[in-house]
Amino acid sequence: FTPPMSREKGTQQEFIEVPDGWEIAPDSEELLEHVIKKYPWGTHVLLVQGRGYRTSFLAEEIGQEYSAQLVWRGTACKPPTTSMRVLIRSLKRQGRAYCEELNSSMWKRKLF
Repeated sequence: FTPPMSREKGTQQEFIEVPDGWEIAPDSEELLEHVIKKYPWGTHVLLVQGRGYRTSFLAEEIGQEYSAQLVWRGTACKPPTTSMRVLIRSLKRQGRAYCEELNSSMWKRKLF
C-alpha cells in the first residue's frame, strides 16, 4: 500500500496477487481526473486495466497516457519496468453512506 500523497519514490518489482475483494482499477476518465492526476502516489506511472498514466509525482505530463501493460504470471501481476505501481480498488461497497455520497456526486455532475 502507498498513500496517494506519498512523494517517496517506489516501485513494484515482484509479482503480487490481487487481494481477495479487490480488482485492478478500471480505465476511466473519472479515475484519471479524480484519482491518478491529483496525487503523486510515490511513482511516475500508475497502471490500470489496459494502460498506464503519469501521476503528479513529476510536474510535467500529468495524466498523459503511458504505453505500458501489466505483466501477468498466473493470477499475480507486476509493472513491466521500474517507477510504476498498480492501482487496485476494493469491490466492497460502503453501504448507505456510500450510496448517499454517490447519489450526491452524480446529481452535482448531472450523471443521470
